[in-house]
Amino acid sequence: MTRVLVAVDETEESVRAAEVAHRLFGEEAEYIAVNVAVMVTDPATLPWWGAGWGVRYPIAYGSAWTYRSRDQSGIAAAETEVEGATDEARSVADRSGLTGAEAVGEVGDPAEEVLRVAEERAVDVIVLGTHDRGWFDRLLHPSVTKDVVRRSETPVLVVRSV
Repeated sequence: MTRVLVAVDETEESVRAAEVAHRLFGEEAEYIAVNVAVMVTDPATLPWWGAGWGVRYPIAYGSAWTYRSRDQSGIAAAETEVEGATDEARSVADRSGLTGAEAVGEVGDPAEEVLRVAEERAVDVIVLGTHDRGWFDRLLHPSVTKDVVRRSETPVLVVRSV
């Protein structure tokens, strides 16, 4: 049985990628829909962007962009974000026809988490959506898809939306 990891976020590109995966691999495949939320513990301490505004993926490849203050429990906040990311993964899987997919929510760097889950679950292929972006957008928001393609030891299927 083919194990397919579909990296999803709140965009229509990820829904389309999941639909294409379903069409290509069929009902027999085992699907894992992964959504990654990015959590910033203290934006003022981030060294890579002036006064601390912005991170490596300012537009998260996931459904959540959370600022957690120092007063909140890190564990409780992370659990809430994982639940939200899992709900988003389930929503995209359902909308794309992958009703039997396992929904997985993670918190962290989107590319790293997608690759980690792919390795842990020993998937046969990773499916991601992408779309055309302008040079300025690419400058400010590095591509999660490009990062996964570059670093993955697992085959990657990129579904391009126009």
